[in-house]
Amino acid sequence: FTVHWRADSDPSTRYTVRVTAYELELVYEASDLVGPEATVPEAALARWPAGTNFYWQVEARAPDGRLLGSPAVRIVLAD
Repeated sequence: FTVHWRADSDPSTRYTVRVTAYELELVYEASDLVGPEATVPEAALARWPAGTNFYWQVEARAPDGRLLGSPAVRIVLAD
């Protein structure tokens, strides 16, 4: 699946996305992203059954060093 978020107005902002399952077990992480989306590879999801709840969050690092985090968003893995 692909997650999308609203980008900062400054194109030099970089993003980190984390996807977790169950008790915050890390499923996927991508950092230093330049655009407002990330695709979780199929291989990262292969061991998880349909109906699994995942939670994803994004952090934005602004050019001035500020770190801004989003709330967690739930996604349910479908067949």
